[in-house]
Amino acid sequence: MAREPRQRILPPPVCKAILLCEKVLRDEFTGLYSLVNIFDNIHLYSLPSMIGPYLLFLQVTDGLGRYRIAVEIHDLGSGSVLAREDQPEIELAARNVKWIGILGVPPFLIKEAGAYDILVLANGQEINRQKLTINQLAEHDDDYATRSGPA
Repeated sequence: MAREPRQRILPPPVCKAILLCEKVLRDEFTGLYSLVNIFDNIHLYSLPSMIGPYLLFLQVTDGLGRYRIAVEIHDLGSGSVLAREDQPEIELAARNVKWIGILGVPPFLIKEAGAYDILVLANGQEINRQKLTINQLAEHDDDYATRSGPA
């Protein structure tokens, strides 16, 4: 009796960098990246509020093959997935190849202050996450809001 061919399971890539930011610039001459307004917390006056879209700077390595990449936003308080956005597929030709991507974080609705995770998935498997803290400010906190992360 003939055996069915096994489906090859790809090793997940290893994430070396994951940062939320408002803008990414790439120097055409040097190929170097500049990340503008890196943040891991947001201060808001009123809730509920729409957040985003933002960018996610991602560097991965040690994978092999093609990967479907997705970004998900998880509410850690309720355990629910607030948003998901599929990204372009990537390919790592060898284990030592590095891939740098600028991914879109989809807009999502925040109903209450708290902790949220931005997850990056490769072929449905989590490869890393970045925690995002949402703080609600009182109206008299004007000075603090202007010195902190994006709103």
